[in-house]
Amino acid sequence: VSFNPAIRQVQPGLLIGLLQTVLAETGLDPRRLAVEIHEVSLPDPAVAEVVLAELAKLGIPLWIDDFGTGPSALPYLKHFPFSVLKIDGSFVWNMATDPRWDTVVSGLIGFAHHLGLRCVAERVWNDEQLLLLRAHGCDLIQGWRFSPPLPAPELTALLQEGRSFT
Repeated sequence: VSFNPAIRQVQPGLLIGLLQTVLAETGLDPRRLAVEIHEVSLPDPAVAEVVLAELAKLGIPLWIDDFGTGPSALPYLKHFPFSVLKIDGSFVWNMATDPRWDTVVSGLIGFAHHLGLRCVAERVWNDEQLLLLRAHGCDLIQGWRFSPPLPAPELTALLQEGRSFT
């Protein structure tokens, strides 16, 4: 399960309190919940450091979302304990038709792996994109190729039916 906090939620004590409540109510293992942080949603570096350290102590994986679209993605990778780099769908969209974008995506996947991060590609719409991402070693893939966004009850029903999303 992944969660994108709103900018106003990324405050010391606030985000961790919300997630602790959710984990207590659901019984979800913190390692099964990912917090997707876009660098523009992080406040100043001192506050960001406190918030991200709170999440890391709880054992919640941190994903850097929409990597490459913000002004400061590289410094965040250096200073904070992210475990996943999530490639923005704008890079993925044209990779099957433009070799330059395919090279960028392949490079980002290699970059993530070199840093010891897993890599997720978002907005995958078709088999051609899926095959290219698999060939480049992308760890996780999400998008309409598998399913549109679903409300929790519908997703639960599909999973209980044993539906495969490959």
